[in-house]
Amino acid sequence: MTLESMILQRLGARPVQALDLGGVDQDDLALTLKFMVARRQICMQAGWISLYWHRHQIRGI
Repeated sequence: MTLESMILQRLGARPVQALDLGGVDQDDLALTLKFMVARRQICMQAGWISLYWHRHQIRGI
């Protein structure tokens, strides 16, 4: 499973504040998150990470 797939699977249920993926290099994770934000797959706001289409949920948290 790719890192991108692991992130999407983790965010499928709800927005999270901390994305804990065991055994993943933090630099690789940060770079992948930046690419995913640029492609509008995920949204990062106010310390929360969510799928792009769930971004409305983090406003009320």
